[in-house]
Amino acid sequence: MSEEKKISMEENVYEVYFERVFNLGNYETCRIGLKATVTQENGVAKTLKALDRATVRYRKSMEV
Repeated sequence: MSEEKKISMEENVYEVYFERVFNLGNYETCRIGLKATVTQENGVAKTLKALDRATVRYRKSMEV
């Protein structure tokens, strides 16, 4: 797929939602979901990567 087509496909995306499920063991899970507005500077891919990193940071902050 050419770069032009990738850009035009992303132009209509304004918000993205990213969810990650962490296995806590002992049949327990922790589900973290974040929604973000996509800016023209960041684009969809960069926004999703930031949300991915944020879910991991949040999960690590919950550890005692």
